[in-house]
Amino acid sequence: MSSKSGLARMLLLFAALAGASCITLEEAAPPVAMISSMVNKNTAEISQGRDIYVTRCAKCHSVEPVTKYSREKWVQDILPEMAEETNLSVSEAEAVKAYVLAVLASPVINVR
Repeated sequence: MSSKSGLARMLLLFAALAGASCITLEEAAPPVAMISSMVNKNTAEISQGRDIYVTRCAKCHSVEPVTKYSREKWVQDILPEMAEETNLSVSEAEAVKAYVLAVLASPVINVR
């Protein structure tokens, strides 16, 4: 692990601890039932993506609200880095990406 990567992990951990106040899992990672009717995507893939997001991602840090970051930040920075860090397969990474993008595209999700 490079020092840049280690620093990024430390900063993510600090941000997670500092911002992990009063938010529920459903607010941070909305259930697929809340978003699947709003997007024309594969709900099985989106469901798999949420499962990975709330289990594998939470092994290292608290579950961040999906809406905390922009689409661009997720696609360009967060997802590639975290997929590599957690050794996600290509299909697992695509499932998480599908979930995140579905949440961000959903008009019923309260963006903070």
